[in-house]
Parts: sequence; structure tokens; C-alpha cells
Amino acid sequence: MRTLKKIDKENAETMVISLEDLLSSRRTSMEEDYALLSKYKEYVSNEIKSYLNLLEEETRNIFTDGEKLNIKSEEILDRALAAEKHLQEFPKGKKTDIIYDLYMEYIKASIVGTGNQYIFAEEGSSTIKKKNT
Repeated sequence: MRTLKKIDKENAETMVISLEDLLSSRRTSMEEDYALLSKYKEYVSNEIKSYLNLLEEETRNIFTDGEKLNIKSEEILDRALAAEKHLQEFPKGKKTDIIYDLYMEYIKASIVGTGNQYIFAEEGSSTIKKKNT
């Protein structure tokens, strides 16, 4: 890792982005991807650090499995706000398209869930779940 300190942030970013593309093509898990990419966090720009922070949050607890939401709506909204902040700070960033797509997924999930109209219903009915008090 000592040699990385001698390269500039632009080269480190290019390496991290290329590594991420390679990992995606190999179909490794998000956990494996993040574990490897996070090792280079200190060598990249604030934009890529922010991207890796968002990726870390999603890796720790993926918000949906496609069938149901895995986190509370408040957390989805918090993640949407974090993604929105990233987009505002880095509007022409290298990961803008990916963060925008994730942001839109969070917004959609906070409004309609996963598209499964029964996600907010009581088991076996179409009645909206009552909040436990």
C-alpha cells in the first residue's frame, strides 16, 4: 500500500473505478466488492469517498431483496437524502449516474415500496397494516 501514496488521486480513482468494473463483471458479492474497494478509500477524491460511503451503507444492509423492503422507511429516506447530498456536491462526478439511479430507487421505495401492492398489507389481506403502538 505504500506505493499508492505516491500516485495522484486521479490515478487512484481510475484504478478503483476500473477495479469496481472488473469485480462487477466477475459477479462477486457487494460485500466482497466493498471490502476490496474500501482499502483504497484514503487515496481517492471526496467524490469517490462519498460514493464508497453510500456503497458501504447499502452493503451493510441492502434496502430491498426485490420482494420486500429490508429496512424501515425512515432509513430509506435517510439514504435518499445522503444520495441527494452526494448529487448536489458532485453534479458532474464520475459516479453521478449510479448514485442518481440509487437515489431514484430509494425515492420509489419510499413512495410505493417494491411495487408489490401487498407489501404494506396485513398477511393474507389487502388491508393496510396497522402501526403497532
